[in-house]
Amino acid sequence: MNLVDLLYEYQEYLILAVWLLCLLVYVLVRFPILMLKSKRLVHEALGDSSEPLSVVVIAHNHGNSLEETLERIATQDYSGKYEVIVVNDSSTDDTADIIQRVENRHAHVRHTFTSDTARYMSHFKLAVTLGVRSARHEWIVLTEGDCCPSSSQWLQTLSAGCDEQHDLVLGYSNFYPVTTLHSRRYAYERFMQQLRWFRAAIVRKNSKAVGGLMCNIAFRKSLFLDNKGFSAQLHWLGGEDVLFVDTLAVQGRTGVVMDSRSFMWQQLPVRHQLWTTSQLFHAAASQSLSRQGKRERFMWSLSSWAAWGVLLLSVVWAMRLQPVDVHRFFFSLLPYLAVVIVFVVDVLLFHRATRLMCQSEIGRLYPLYNLIRPFQHFAFRIQSYRQRRYLMRGI
Repeated sequence: MNLVDLLYEYQEYLILAVWLLCLLVYVLVRFPILMLKSKRLVHEALGDSSEPLSVVVIAHNHGNSLEETLERIATQDYSGKYEVIVVNDSSTDDTADIIQRVENRHAHVRHTFTSDTARYMSHFKLAVTLGVRSARHEWIVLTEGDCCPSSSQWLQTLSAGCDEQHDLVLGYSNFYPVTTLHSRRYAYERFMQQLRWFRAAIVRKNSKAVGGLMCNIAFRKSLFLDNKGFSAQLHWLGGEDVLFVDTLAVQGRTGVVMDSRSFMWQQLPVRHQLWTTSQLFHAAASQSLSRQGKRERFMWSLSSWAAWGVLLLSVVWAMRLQPVDVHRFFFSLLPYLAVVIVFVVDVLLFHRATRLMCQSEIGRLYPLYNLIRPFQHFAFRIQSYRQRRYLMRGI
């Protein structure tokens, strides 16, 4: 009997084996990410940290929100001393006037700027580098001009991770307000992306962080300078969220803060194309990830396709059901019971995670987003590959 005949004879067992493998991949990858608890990630309370901080704010045409952002950052209830450095990234609106007004009100706020003549490199990378080099303190807290701290305890809470055990501290950030289908989709992508990054940073004692949003992150100035900042990423004009932490992180030296007082809320993209462009940069820049980063991304993609594998194999199994033998028929329904239980638990865990992160509104369409995501990211991957040379020069 050849292999083809053998597979045909035992095709039912083969279907069940592949179905079970897909289900296990989905459960083993997804559930640990959604089951993260805040007390496992960082310091449970506000901590007594009084570490001197340099807050670097990158502002590019953020005039409509910049003044409120700077005012809330400049008036933080922080037990130590801190400075605020605003980097005017070649803004063409009233950003410069707003920065000057805030500087006049607060002595610990100052600014620098990037030249609009800089070409063939990322202005954001240049702005971050200028801000870091201007900082007077070892610990840098980085954010952007269209972001707003969730509370006056933002710095105090985030600084709980700025200790001798850490070189990097990841904070949570997402878009607001989340009211439309597009905004929920954007927020869902960010939410899941950050849970993955948080999990990768703390899953084991010697885990290595593989990503982090640049709008709510703290790191050592010496770490940035010793690794020559963005020198390994200058050929990309985007993708900093994907590559920055992955490049600088050292195993076991990254902390994560998930206290709601440390959250940062960012304005929604004005146009859908802006979000699409950022996703293309992320897909393209992922080619330069470290081995750990590529492994994490592969496992997440595999779990996304595994969900489709479970559904499609369940349909195939249903088409083969023969309700002749009642006992065998009910035994054949057991896989469907397992699928229902797994996906119900998955939804419950997701809603629990959204409540923990104060993002309950993005859970309503979770099953839909979960199913369309692998196709969407595959399309981004193909498109980024086709436009590689344009992404490396900017769009």
